[in-house]
Amino acid sequence: MNMSPKIIGLNRKDLSLIALNANKGREIYAAFMKKDSGPVTYEGLDKVFKLWADKKSDQKETEGAMGVLFGIWTDGDSNDKDENEVMANAFGCLFGEMLKSEFGFEWQIIEDHLGTEKALIDDKTGSVVYPINTVWKRIEPELDTEPFFKPMHDAIKKHLESLGN
Repeated sequence: MNMSPKIIGLNRKDLSLIALNANKGREIYAAFMKKDSGPVTYEGLDKVFKLWADKKSDQKETEGAMGVLFGIWTDGDSNDKDENEVMANAFGCLFGEMLKSEFGFEWQIIEDHLGTEKALIDDKTGSVVYPINTVWKRIEPELDTEPFFKPMHDAIKKHLESLGN
């Protein structure tokens, strides 16, 4: 049974959760970039994601770069799955907020036969981006460290320009 996608507006709690996760993303970014932190960039997201992924195999190194952040966010009982979830939500929301600011997308919930997912929608073109899911797909089932934030941004920009947006 294929149901047509349904678009649902986010409530205040959903929007607050996106903002909270985006702030976690900024904290992770700053923790890994250290003195090179500055404003968050798409290239920087790719760099930090790779640094995090490369250090994931050594939990002590990850904890050193992150300080106590993952422990705080997972109530001090962090494991690999929890860390993956924090990273996917934090960087997915941060990436989404960056796209929203640059292109004027709006956060919505898309519900279809596959489930429910937070997404960004461009009302003018109907274009849809799933930033949180995009990060999840780079983490599971197998960690992929190839740059994807900057290439995805560039592809979105090119797509919107081709539509005259």
